[in-house]
Amino acid sequence: MSNRSVEGQQSGSGGFRTVQFLTRAGRAGTLRNLEFATVTLSLVAILCSSSVALPADVRVSVGPGPQHGSFEWEQRSVSSLGATRTAIAPLTAVPEFSRPPIHRAPAGPRTNVLNASWVDLTNWVNGSPPWDEGFAGASLVYDAGQNETLLIGANATWRYGAGRWTDITSAVGSNGNGTEDGALTAYDARDGYVLQYGGCGSTGGNVAHDADGNWTWALVNGSWRNLTAETLGSPVGACGPSFAEMSYDAADRVVVLLVLPESQLYHVPYNGTSQTWTYSRGSWKNITATAGPAPPAGQGGMSYDATDNYLVAFDAPQYNPNGTETYQNRTWKFQNDTWTQLRTPGPSPSRQSSYTLSYDPLLHGIIYAEGEAGFLNTTWLFSGGSWTDITSELGGQAPPSSDSTVFAFTVFDAADSYLLMVRGDTQTWALGVPPPFAALHVAPSPVELDRPTKLQVTTVAGAPPLRFNYSGLPPGCATVNSPTLFCSPISAGAYSIVVTVTDLEGRWVNASATLIAEVGGPQVTSAAAIPESVHVGQVANLSVNVTGGIAPYTFAWSGLPYGCSPGNTTGLTCAPELPGDYSIECNVSDTQGANASVRLSLSAYPFPTTRPLTVAATTIDLGDALKFLAVAQGGATPLSYSWAGLPPGCPASSTLALTCVPEATGHFAVNFTVIDKLGARAGTPTVSVTVNSNPTILALNISPSQVAAGKPVQIQVQTAGGTPPVSVRWGGLPPECSGVTASFTCTPETAGNYSVAVEVSDAFGHSANASGILDVASLPGTVPLTLTEQVAIGVISATVALAVIGVWYRSRKRTPARRPEPPVGGVS
Repeated sequence: MSNRSVEGQQSGSGGFRTVQFLTRAGRAGTLRNLEFATVTLSLVAILCSSSVALPADVRVSVGPGPQHGSFEWEQRSVSSLGATRTAIAPLTAVPEFSRPPIHRAPAGPRTNVLNASWVDLTNWVNGSPPWDEGFAGASLVYDAGQNETLLIGANATWRYGAGRWTDITSAVGSNGNGTEDGALTAYDARDGYVLQYGGCGSTGGNVAHDADGNWTWALVNGSWRNLTAETLGSPVGACGPSFAEMSYDAADRVVVLLVLPESQLYHVPYNGTSQTWTYSRGSWKNITATAGPAPPAGQGGMSYDATDNYLVAFDAPQYNPNGTETYQNRTWKFQNDTWTQLRTPGPSPSRQSSYTLSYDPLLHGIIYAEGEAGFLNTTWLFSGGSWTDITSELGGQAPPSSDSTVFAFTVFDAADSYLLMVRGDTQTWALGVPPPFAALHVAPSPVELDRPTKLQVTTVAGAPPLRFNYSGLPPGCATVNSPTLFCSPISAGAYSIVVTVTDLEGRWVNASATLIAEVGGPQVTSAAAIPESVHVGQVANLSVNVTGGIAPYTFAWSGLPYGCSPGNTTGLTCAPELPGDYSIECNVSDTQGANASVRLSLSAYPFPTTRPLTVAATTIDLGDALKFLAVAQGGATPLSYSWAGLPPGCPASSTLALTCVPEATGHFAVNFTVIDKLGARAGTPTVSVTVNSNPTILALNISPSQVAAGKPVQIQVQTAGGTPPVSVRWGGLPPECSGVTASFTCTPETAGNYSVAVEVSDAFGHSANASGILDVASLPGTVPLTLTEQVAIGVISATVALAVIGVWYRSRKRTPARRPEPPVGGVS
């Protein structure tokens, strides 16, 4: 058996006592008659007819029909004077749209409604209408038949529910108005659909010259339907909320339209000579004549006050001839088809441009929120015939000011139990105590086994205190009633964790996140220094490769050479500035604090250098040894040595010291080179080496070789080779001859046959010898004296000489000194 239900509200204060019923899906129950409460009547769809006992002034009957069909219900209102008024209206039961579930626990104690506040849901709701020119004159309306809030713009319809915006344009179709400033909408509770009227035509793009719409549309059975042709009567064209206002009057069960005649739209000044129209059951009716003077239409606000049981309008601005606006700040009520200006005590809102009035049943009054640029952000409540600034009672909060071109729309979202505000800057706000919104964050994830991770729930709204319950936790973790949970998994896997957040009123929401638990910490799979050996100042690349653990990793390098800077990176570029053998360590940590380390070796060498060659002698004679000594320093060992420019007979050597005996004479340029294992080279300056031949005697010339005593003779030796200086020594010469050079002339006096010998020696003592014959003959007729005779003659000669010297000396002593002559004419 299928059940349908009827939902409504009852209120009354003198005059007619009314009960309004709205269809919705719900649990079966009985009629409850409270000050302001949900009235639920169980209807059994398969019954052909049934009746339920109600208070004396109300009767509800259900006619035959399918579960999704039309029902007739009758409301009889009894006045205090005994007069009756009966109205019959169709109620259309249509399938509900698919929407996120609204989670509610059984009813419990409700918090004080003035614990409510404005809550910014912009970053919590899913989706957002693409605010553009099509929504400049949009309307926000609650469709009680479908239990959802609708944002209706030019050819676009969006649904809001349970924190989600959904574009349902394709599902409901286009309203067909093609409006620029949009049209007016109100939920017609008697007829059971959203009524839309008017709009600015888009013929030229300039509102001042576009036609004003007089279309009548309805959102029936989940689709837009054009009722213009079948509607009786039609008001003057209504160009959006700038020049018209529309709201449902629950007391008289009609839609009330307050509209400025088209002939006055663009003529200033005007004093708001508005027309009043009502709509009910497919008919428009002009009641201007009987309703009395009406408030000016346009840029005002209008809403039914279910607490005071009349329609309330807040005054629109007065346009002046100079184009300025004067704000009246007047409050009007519409009751029994008549407009009356209320004399509200105390202050009232100060601004009336681009705003809406919306009844909030939780605050028992009409809400008006100011927030235009340059004005205070305040929230006002109209109830009991007066305005109250409740900003401070709401915690001093209000949506921030916006530019004057940004529109804001409000409506009470009965399905979500809060006043919803939608702004042209794509913000979504709620006034009241909305159900909680929640998001679950897990960090870190992945996490290693037996290491802690943190589950954090962020929330907004909800009636405190909030309760938290976690499910889907990995082994090793248990739920706690806290927005923060620390968890150390003991089993690997991917866990879908759900946290249920429940507020004081039993409303709850789920938030989910995935936690990944993994085995093991980081592992270093490879590490290298490329190259492992460098010269000082050259670059080596250090790198490590890591797997496992929970990335990102942290790298800590130590033991680096001077000149190499550590960094939190998997690779370093290192240029050592000092030589040495370095043991470098890299410690890797993952986000869980697990560690792994590895060591790398890097050697830095100085470049090789040499000193000038040491040579025992740069000039030698053939057959003598050459001795070289090289000095090499630095470089990467092992070192290799090479010699170049050596004389023949000196083989190649790979040693620092070299001794060899040249086999050829000549001049040689010798140098030495050292090469280290990294290929660096260093060489010595070139050393010039000369290898000379040994000295030789080419010829010994004695000319003439036979000579008479007393005659000169030329003696000469010709040499070759040898290392200078070359010395000559003679022997076997006549007594009168001597020489130390290679050539000389002498005059022998002593006859004889002489064997002349010569020896030539160079600087290193190498020598050569030669000899020749010199024949010295006596002069003719002379007999050579013997040696004895020669000595005697010498003695006699010496005696005579001494005697002569003695006589000369004695004569000098006996000669007196000569006296000086006196001067002329002087006295002696």
